[in-house]
Amino acid sequence: MATGCPKCRFKGANILPDGSLRCAGCSHIYHPPIVYPEPPNSAGRSAAPTGGGSRKIVVLAVVAGMLIFGVVFVDAASSKDAGPDPYYAEHTTSPVPEQSKEASSLDVRDDELPAAKGPPQGKISPSVVSGRNGDRPWWLLKYINSGDVPISFPSIKGELKNAAGEPIEHIARANIYWLPPGDYVWILAMLPAGTQPDASFSVEGPKATSRYQVAWKRLDPEQVKVEPHPNSHMVNYPYLTGRVVNNSGSKLTSIRLQGIGYDVEDEVCSYATGYASENALQDGAVADFKFGTGAWQIRQPVRWEVDAWGSVQK
Repeated sequence: MATGCPKCRFKGANILPDGSLRCAGCSHIYHPPIVYPEPPNSAGRSAAPTGGGSRKIVVLAVVAGMLIFGVVFVDAASSKDAGPDPYYAEHTTSPVPEQSKEASSLDVRDDELPAAKGPPQGKISPSVVSGRNGDRPWWLLKYINSGDVPISFPSIKGELKNAAGEPIEHIARANIYWLPPGDYVWILAMLPAGTQPDASFSVEGPKATSRYQVAWKRLDPEQVKVEPHPNSHMVNYPYLTGRVVNNSGSKLTSIRLQGIGYDVEDEVCSYATGYASENALQDGAVADFKFGTGAWQIRQPVRWEVDAWGSVQK
């Protein structure tokens, strides 16, 4: 007997694919109660009268069963002596599939199978740039994906000491969240004022990307130039200008830029970040950029390189 929803007792419900019910009143999901059939002589029914007639019926049933069993046994024995039934043998034999010459010639060698991809692996370039922005120390490191799979949220871990000489850890992450195999990204670690200059950095447990995480791709910077700052007191903080072209084959959003300055010895001496004038670019589209430099700089650069990234729009 249906009792309805066990939560609100409403009897209307929708049947779900797994056989459960969703209450039409409160949306509670429940399984219908199992109702077992009532056994004979239950629910107040009277038992059938017993007597001599029932014993005769039982004896006749036993005799009939013995006769049937004997006939089946004799028939099975005679069938065994006569051998297998030709019709049965013909229609129960599994057919042997025929293999074409084309299929048999497609032998795949082990060296032709795709190579197994290992866990994500990252490393830091041995060259580390450090400086100060006011009272705050900073470090610039080049993070490289040295494995065969993309890395999710490239990060580095710094082991340092605060102003009191106590050991501290600092995690710094790249401003892009998906690094392809063999590629690199620059990571800036900026610490609070008073942090002591001695520091050691390592890769923070690289993690593989999930199937739902959007990929990041590079854009092509063009016409990169240094534009002097209009304020005469900001001569050490020029602008980087140029444009980026989306040749990735995908629509890209969240376009971000990293400017790397090099000195006369071709060593990294400056770092800057910025954004393109357009936040989203179709494949083949172009966007201008202009952003300031000088905030993280230890020497005057003589040339600049710009790395541009964008996330793939699904």
